[in-house]
Amino acid sequence: MYLKKVMNELKPTKIFTHSDDDFHPDHKAIFELVSDMIKKKEIACAVYTFEIWNIIKLKKKRLPKLVEDISETFQTKVDALKAHKSQKATILSLMWNMYLKAITNGFFYGCKYAEVFYKIN
Repeated sequence: MYLKKVMNELKPTKIFTHSDDDFHPDHKAIFELVSDMIKKKEIACAVYTFEIWNIIKLKKKRLPKLVEDISETFQTKVDALKAHKSQKATILSLMWNMYLKAITNGFFYGCKYAEVFYKIN
């Protein structure tokens, strides 16, 4: 398996992957693959999920969190989303959500923009 090979070579200390709440089939497949590797003890480091679609988090409220101040890099995140030129309609529907989440998280954690990750391993 390619992912296992890459992880053995790189030996990450943290992995960030899509959430189990993500609706995109490719994102779900990655989450399932990583989850399976955790169960098989092929991943020993901390694994965090991030969410794209959902505004309100109900499922993961009690999971440990990693909060990052992304104020200095938020424009890079916006530019990265805009780089997907073939998906303009999708980007427009996600852009407001991305801003709202970053601003709301920033308000709760004392900065301009923040991103919250949920630890699953």
